[in-house]
Amino acid sequence: MNIHTLTKDLPRRIVLSYAVIGAVWILISDQAIETIIGNYSQFTYLTTFKGLIFMAITSLLLYQLLQKYQRSLQEMNHKMASTKTMQLLIILSKITEYIKLQKQLRSYIEYDSLTKLPWRSFLLDKLESLLKQTHP
Repeated sequence: MNIHTLTKDLPRRIVLSYAVIGAVWILISDQAIETIIGNYSQFTYLTTFKGLIFMAITSLLLYQLLQKYQRSLQEMNHKMASTKTMQLLIILSKITEYIKLQKQLRSYIEYDSLTKLPWRSFLLDKLESLLKQTHP
């Protein structure tokens, strides 16, 4: 599940959950109170109490749903951070490998691989450059 899907579905899930739970609660509880209590003054008191219970229950359910959503977001953020770290490590290893190969190529250009002595042409060029610097 990606962050876009999770974010897109959350409002719909919350509203649908609230609507279904609310409708079921109202229909069942009103009928139950009307069947049990015939007195109108007690009916009003009990429906108010019923509404408060409904608010408490739906608030708890909403809190749990949002907690689950927050945990999912934190897990995805952690995974994304780990992925970025791995990408950076791969890039750094490639750069290190490139620098190593560059040094190795320079060594092949400047020195004989068997004797490890400078190539004659390189040595002559280097000497000529040094002479020009010391005797302008």
